[in-house]
Amino acid sequence: MSEVTEMLKDKAGLSDTTKKNYVNQHKTIVRIIGENIKESSEENILEKLKDTKPNVMKLYLNLCILVRRHFKLGVDKLEEKRDELKKEIDEYYEDKKANTDLILPDYKEVVAYTNKLYKDKEYVKFIINYLMINYGVRNKDVDVFITDSAKKVSDTINYIVLGKNQATWVINDYKTIKNYGAKKIIIKAKKFLDALNKIPINAWLLNNGTEHIQETGLATTLKRILFNNLTEGTYFKIIMKHINTQSNSINLLQYYSQTRGTDYQSLVKYYNTDQNKIIVKDDDDEDD
Repeated sequence: MSEVTEMLKDKAGLSDTTKKNYVNQHKTIVRIIGENIKESSEENILEKLKDTKPNVMKLYLNLCILVRRHFKLGVDKLEEKRDELKKEIDEYYEDKKANTDLILPDYKEVVAYTNKLYKDKEYVKFIINYLMINYGVRNKDVDVFITDSAKKVSDTINYIVLGKNQATWVINDYKTIKNYGAKKIIIKAKKFLDALNKIPINAWLLNNGTEHIQETGLATTLKRILFNNLTEGTYFKIIMKHINTQSNSINLLQYYSQTRGTDYQSLVKYYNTDQNKIIVKDDDDEDD
């Protein structure tokens, strides 16, 4: 039994994915340091890992600390370095946020682009951009099946039920579902409902058919659809920058925490390019 497998036996509650990540990280660490973690000194671990990127080294040190603690070995030097790396990484993200703020497109540009898609009858592209810019979601969230009845779909996929006066967006498959559960969003915007009525029903949105897009091609496909080939992460930064300029945007960031499925602290740390505000969004019908 490997040292990491032995350590994991005492770690109840870890997901299979986390365990798999630990095992894979362990293989890489052992290859780099030239021996098992428990057989290596703290000095050797730090010396051999020093050329890895700060965020990667921090991950590796976390695992080294877990393993060494399991075998009741010292970790003081590893913890000290990990704390230094955390500060370095935090400073990097602060600088990155500040620089990003200077080059981000304006929120109104993205809204205008989205509305133009509707006017140009690019309905699938309009729907994708509408969901992204109004709800700040990730790529997988907009990989939806469009249907006229929830009874026709599995509760393991993301789908939109098109009704007469509203659309019900159910998100069952996304990054942080274990923390937030299935998300349900009601949309009544007239343009959005009209666009849904103009595309094939009981079909996947991205392929306009029964064939589901491969997850490996999702990010690339969506990037071609979004404004200036931006990513969903950049869209969310645009949202954060915009809402921080609004006079009524204080004290309720919880809305976007729920629609995106990300805790408040992470939103502020990784996406908030301006100031630490809390935002409320109380009207999903933005047709202007």
